[in-house]
Amino acid sequence: MKKSFLLIILFTLALPIFGIIDTNDYYDINLIEKNGTFNFESYKRSNHSYLFGGFDTNGYTEILGRMRLNIGPPELIGFYLVSEILFSNSDKRDAGGEFEKTGNTMLFYGEAYIGFKNKWTSVKFGFQNLISSDAIYHRLLLDDYSGPIFALRWSQLLSRYVDMDLIYSFIRPHQGEWSPNLTTLYKKGELYGKSLFVKKFNFRPLPWIRIGLSDSVYFLGENFNIWFMNPFSIYFITLSLNKFYDEKFGSGLNTGASDLKIGLDFQIGFNGWRVYGELLVDDSDAFFLMFKYPIFPNRIGAVLGGEIRGYLFTRYLKPPKAAEFFLKNLYINFEYAITSKYVYSRDHVCNYEYVREEYQKAYDPRNPISQTELDRVQRVGNFIGYMYGNNADSIDIAVGWRNDLERTKDYGAEYQTDVYYDSFKKKKFVDRLFKFQLHYRHYRLGDERNIVAPYYMNEHYYYDVDPDLDSDGDGVKDNDTSNRETEFLRVVLEEGNIFDINFYSDIFRITRFVVGIETKFNFHWRTRLPRTSVESTDFVFRWEIASVITWF
Repeated sequence: MKKSFLLIILFTLALPIFGIIDTNDYYDINLIEKNGTFNFESYKRSNHSYLFGGFDTNGYTEILGRMRLNIGPPELIGFYLVSEILFSNSDKRDAGGEFEKTGNTMLFYGEAYIGFKNKWTSVKFGFQNLISSDAIYHRLLLDDYSGPIFALRWSQLLSRYVDMDLIYSFIRPHQGEWSPNLTTLYKKGELYGKSLFVKKFNFRPLPWIRIGLSDSVYFLGENFNIWFMNPFSIYFITLSLNKFYDEKFGSGLNTGASDLKIGLDFQIGFNGWRVYGELLVDDSDAFFLMFKYPIFPNRIGAVLGGEIRGYLFTRYLKPPKAAEFFLKNLYINFEYAITSKYVYSRDHVCNYEYVREEYQKAYDPRNPISQTELDRVQRVGNFIGYMYGNNADSIDIAVGWRNDLERTKDYGAEYQTDVYYDSFKKKKFVDRLFKFQLHYRHYRLGDERNIVAPYYMNEHYYYDVDPDLDSDGDGVKDNDTSNRETEFLRVVLEEGNIFDINFYSDIFRITRFVVGIETKFNFHWRTRLPRTSVESTDFVFRWEIASVITWF
């Protein structure tokens, strides 16, 4: 009777209750700071609830809660349901949330989708966190910093050497009639639709080598585009041919308001080590195939990283038992990401909202943005791509220890081949989980990050008001090129250093419920206009603490 009573109390406490999630400078609840392998959602311990408090030296306070439920059969059998709800109370956040705000408290949906899985197929439909590669901290095409996106994801194992991902994601539903005039739509209280469709194939010449190729298109207007819905279409060819279509704008075709992205990523490693990377080529409207048009600056991004786990060495070194226990559960990970100046941009009537406008407003007094325009481009959790946007880079290094490391899966996209072979592994977990991690990030933000009207588009003859302009003055109009080149952080306007200390420990366990405590100490130095006469640095310390209930 006493045990049943305690279980009822614990479950009641769990109902309103999230864990350490970072709302960053924009107080956006869906922007989740990843801490590498620090998560505790390994195997069956995926149901959890948190009650969280956060405080910083700027007077920011927050009380936040989250509960996540995974309901379904074990392993790869049949249908399942994932549901997640969050609440937040903070006096610094005054907009956002799926429900009506009450005072300073807002409610949010997290992931909420229905899925089907077996050893060959996985289908997810609903709001879900999507990522484009097996990187730990950053992805270039799709990054779960963006928060849950409404999408259909179909993963199919074609053979032991090939698997496929097909993703139809609606970043924002289309409202009203399609018009390329965004200002007019905004005045009507309507917003254009934004969608990202991705096809990806993963090739595995050996079980420990994966090479992925992706063909994706990010387009505006009607979410259901007949040219892009076809799973057998090749987006690169479709966009190259759109010059022959009539009525590209203002119709259901709408291929002209689209942005092609081609990606390549890889992962190599097994038994405690891995190296991974991702390359993104942002080809806009497939202009590279249309040789009569001018040459564009290269628009590329890259990620390179790796991870080493201690049990890679203890299998061969055979140290004393105590030393072996410590070394085999120690890990180190490293990652570097960079994107060039013009990635994620198109023209001034077809922006894609990758980079938030607070940045442009803060650093470009020569061209200040109005509050109305700022409000128009602002949004909560519906952008995609690399977290720091174009013309930026970041480096992450983490050293950590957790006593279940050998049974902790790599942070990854869960391709169907990985899911299939993971199903053969024994699913065990420690009686008491303990984790500790030190994480450091250095990031840099460059100039010209305004996505409302990307600068180089207006300096390129093809986008000028006069289409017959001979911009290089050689008497030939068709050989002009952009006066911009591919640039990586030529001018740095902001540098940041973030240092995190993360800790988690189970406290006690009753039957299938585990109660734990998690805390994080965050130190953030931000330097504006570095190495100039007006350089300034501000420092913010933030402490977060959460009570955690997990069950399985």
